[in-house]
Amino acid sequence: MKKFNKNIFSVISLDKEIGGISKMIELSSLIMSEKVKKVFILLQYNTATYLHIKKQFINNKKINVIGISKIEKILLSNRIISKNIKNVLNASDYIFIHNALLAKSLKFFKKKKANNTFFSH
Repeated sequence: MKKFNKNIFSVISLDKEIGGISKMIELSSLIMSEKVKKVFILLQYNTATYLHIKKQFINNKKINVIGISKIEKILLSNRIISKNIKNVLNASDYIFIHNALLAKSLKFFKKKKANNTFFSH
């Protein structure tokens, strides 16, 4: 099995409510943080999901929860990636996408990064 202890993982989702996707992000990020160098979780700022996940990992130095602003979300929907998001994704070795909307927006990174997509309904 491949060692990931020097890799940086990013998880990105536009999910706003606490539910299945947010729970999957929480649990998978916790497990990943035990095996990797760093985990970035990018979520819509100030949503129930963001606030819950941020609270869960407030003391975990390997997990950094980053808020996606409303403007950044609109830009993402139009396939424009803000500098802040681009910097995080460029630093990442692996990117996990949790929304179909993001797959097209982030296709640029597919050529550069290992990319796994999980769609919500």
